[in-house]
Amino acid sequence: MTPPEKTQAEKAHPEKGRPEKKSDKKDPAREALLPDPFVTLPSPIIGAFSEHADGDGNVSVNVTMGIPAKLAATAVNVKVERPSGGAAHEADFVVKLSNLDLATILFRAGGSLFVDGGPFSDDNIKEIATASGTYTDGCKCVIPLDPPCPNGDDQEPFDLSEPLDGGGVNVSTTLSGYSPNELVSGRIVLVVDYK
Repeated sequence: MTPPEKTQAEKAHPEKGRPEKKSDKKDPAREALLPDPFVTLPSPIIGAFSEHADGDGNVSVNVTMGIPAKLAATAVNVKVERPSGGAAHEADFVVKLSNLDLATILFRAGGSLFVDGGPFSDDNIKEIATASGTYTDGCKCVIPLDPPCPNGDDQEPFDLSEPLDGGGVNVSTTLSGYSPNELVSGRIVLVVDYK
C-alpha cells in the first residue's frame, strides 16, 4: 500500500511532520535574559559649545538643552574637539532643571537666562544635580556619542547625583588647563533614559 501523497504545505515545511524535539521548546527563563529587539535606549541630548579660555586657561561652559517629558537625565559627558589632544582634565558639572516650560526658555535671549526672573535664576530652579569626572582632549570614544574603542579605552559618562525629569536644563562647567585665549570647542552630552 502506497502512502498518501504529501500536500504542498507538507512539501514546503517537512519539519512539521517530524516529532517535536526537546530543543524546539522555548525556555522562559532563557528568553527573559535575551534583549528585547523592539526596546531601544533613547538618543542622548547634545549641546555644542565654543568658548575662549580666560587669562588663566579656564573655559566657562554653559549649554541649555531640553529633555523630552517622558525621559530623565541620568549622566553627563563632554567631548572636546582638540587636534593636539591627549591631555586629561578633571571637570565638575552642575545641571539645573528650570520650573519654566521649554517653550518659554527658547524665547528668551541668551543673556537673560540667569538674571532675576530668568529661567535659570535661583527662584526658577526646580532641581539641581551634579557630576564630576575625568575627560580627555580629542577622545574618539566618548560614550554614548561615539562607538566604543576596540582597546576599551572609552570615556564613560559621569553619573548625576540624582536623575532630572524632562524639561529645560542648563549644564555648566569650567574646563581648565588650556592656553590663555585659546578657542575650545566641543559638545556636552546628556545621557537620558525612560522614567
